[in-house]
Amino acid sequence: MMDCHTHILFGVDDGAKTLEESLAMLQLQYDFGHQHVYLTPHVNHPFQKVTREQHHQNFQKLQQALTIPVQCTLWAEIYVGYTLPDLLWDDYLVHGCALLLETSPQTPIPLLDHCFELIQRGYRIILAHIERYAWLSWEDLQTLKEWGVLFQGNRRAYLEKKHPTHAQVMRLWKRGYVDI
Repeated sequence: MMDCHTHILFGVDDGAKTLEESLAMLQLQYDFGHQHVYLTPHVNHPFQKVTREQHHQNFQKLQQALTIPVQCTLWAEIYVGYTLPDLLWDDYLVHGCALLLETSPQTPIPLLDHCFELIQRGYRIILAHIERYAWLSWEDLQTLKEWGVLFQGNRRAYLEKKHPTHAQVMRLWKRGYVDI
């Protein structure tokens, strides 16, 4: 089993703050049965300004300190706004082709245009937190699905009935719009 969206890499975003916290979080992942964990720090996020170099440095420190048999892969959760960020996109791929994207839950953006452009460049898209984007129509979701975009739902939203987006993630799940 694997987890493909975490904020376990310490000191780079709103997730783990210390190396010790990262190690404890990985222990929980291992105890839960995950043998492979993708570390997906925020990139291009309005509130997280950390360089990719810092991601790599902290990843190396974490790898050196890790004592349990969990494979970690450094990836990224890339924030896209009204325009696509000017990034070296290949630096943020996993398995040579996939990008994990997120956007604003409140502000509609030309997400279909962004996804289409990235797909035309040869990338596979996973859209994080699909339940947060109430501004996406069912037709938009269907189009993205037809293009091969995968939708990732938030585990807490799915499991916690009092979570603010629980009802939405359940509607999406029942219609087959949650892949991960």
